[in-house]
Amino acid sequence: MAALLLPSCLHLASSRTSSSCKTTLRCAAGKELSELQRTAANDQLIDLLKDAPSQQELSRLVAENVLAFDQKFWLRVAARSDTAGSTEEKERLSMLASTILKMIEKIVEKTDSDLNAARQVLQDILRAGANEKGEWFLPLPADRAAAMRQAMKARVGQLDEAFLSHTHACMRKSADDGLNDFVQVLQKVLQLYAGLALSIEGQEGMEGRLNEIIAADVESWPSKLQEAASPGGGMSGAAFTETLQRRMEGTILKLKSGSYAQQVQAEYLKELETQAKSAFQR
Repeated sequence: MAALLLPSCLHLASSRTSSSCKTTLRCAAGKELSELQRTAANDQLIDLLKDAPSQQELSRLVAENVLAFDQKFWLRVAARSDTAGSTEEKERLSMLASTILKMIEKIVEKTDSDLNAARQVLQDILRAGANEKGEWFLPLPADRAAAMRQAMKARVGQLDEAFLSHTHACMRKSADDGLNDFVQVLQKVLQLYAGLALSIEGQEGMEGRLNEIIAADVESWPSKLQEAASPGGGMSGAAFTETLQRRMEGTILKLKSGSYAQQVQAEYLKELETQAKSAFQR
């Protein structure tokens, strides 16, 4: 059982780290760059930004390399401006720096706005799963899980990367604080999200059977899969696995690589695959 509003979670600033290199300023083979390498990398980035063919492309480059705009980057811009061979080049660098700063400000504003919206959406979904005292009982009763699912459906357009990122951040913080019950509640949120995102209405046959299981509570999977695998279930393990594999491949291809949406949905289907193999082997 957990209290509804845990400040360490619902007031947590979301963050995400990635092991992929966005710029050449990142470490090579896990080692810090030397000053000479860092200067060269900053020059490479400055030239890339300076030669951007359009504002749209410049905006994309700024967003992708936002972590690279540290003090050393700006010092390098200033140094190149001081040693510029012409007034035109000096003005070009000055205008580039001003434009980048404005773009970064917009990115920060959007990030803050997205985080506030994500925090509110998560809070509303969690409230739907709590009882009148603002508490959860685990495992979550079916009616509370259904209420959370309905709250999600009402906010389906807001179940974006910011929402998933914030939910993951809450899970990490809750785990660090030893709030394991609350981690389970947040895991349920992600499971419900995946079931909603992956289910496709109006399909028949094996796809329809798969959708029925995907949209169901994870806790009901063992019984549903056992029923499907029974002699009268009308489903073979090979056919179910093939259908599930197609859904997994489609999920990976249509979602942005490395995104939280791809990660959560792929893990959800992978767990279903594991349980299905167990059920059909019995």
